Amino acid sequence: MISRVTVLMVLFSIIGLWAQDSIPNYADANIQLKTFFDNDQVPQNREVVYHVELSWKGELDRYQISNVGDPAVSNLKLRGSGSSNRFFVDEAGNPKSVKQVNFYFTPIEMGMAYIDGITIQYEDKILSQKETLSAQRLGVKIIEPLPDPNADADIGFIIIISIVILFAIVVIYFVIRFITQRKLNAQAEEVQPKTVEEKYLELLDDIELSAENRNETLSSITKLLSSYFAEKYTMPGSINFDQIKPPLVSFNINEDLQEKINNLFERDKLSKFAREQVAENELHLFFDTVEQLIKQIQKIESEKENNQ
Repeated sequence: MISRVTVLMVLFSIIGLWAQDSIPNYADANIQLKTFFDNDQVPQNREVVYHVELSWKGELDRYQISNVGDPAVSNLKLRGSGSSNRFFVDEAGNPKSVKQVNFYFTPIEMGMAYIDGITIQYEDKILSQKETLSAQRLGVKIIEPLPDPNADADIGFIIIISIVILFAIVVIYFVIRFITQRKLNAQAEEVQPKTVEEKYLELLDDIELSAENRNETLSSITKLLSSYFAEKYTMPGSINFDQIKPPLVSFNINEDLQEKINNLFERDKLSKFAREQVAENELHLFFDTVEQLIKQIQKIESEKENNQ
């Protein structure tokens, strides 16, 4: 009986020791706050790097840490910031977490620059305890700017590039001028006077069919056709269909188109003397008729020139 009790006591002792070893030592898990600069002296044309480092034993998610806001500074201008988290196991086999916030500042002028102390609050999620950490004010000396080793090389490079660009601009200018002048000379040699047909087709395009007074528009179309034949065949000012019929026949203009031309002259007379209003569809018909006639004559004469 005594031996059984002894065995049970030994077992309970072993279990107790194992339980103690398996319980984390939360007292050693406090956060350590450290702030420091990369360098205590920084040239004015270089960057001041300020680090805020929080480290503790345990997992990264052990603590809820408040955001580290931008610190108050003097003689410095904040350029940017960034943060990183790191987890590792130290030489003793203990898990360790590190959170680092980095601030990058541009010096304003030579002399001392300062970053005021910061206060960080955090909460232990396991123990449900809130604590506050504080860091002291730090100073960094801003010294004379360092000479830029690339300055001379940059100036020389800029001069060379400027000369090359200037030379290229001069070459491009004279090339463009030469090409433009050659085109102008070629165009001057190739410019030919407009044919009568080209002239009157352009004048016909200038007639507005949407004008309110369709009778006047019809009269303009008739006058244009009369002027065309008067200029082409040196006819008298007042022209009727009988006068232009011989040229139409000589050009083999079909009878249907000839009839439409005759109707144009007759309709123009009625609109002038009988005051009959011209319908919109009539106006478009006569416009197309005159255009078709002039283009047919233009095509026939062009074919004659090509066959010569």
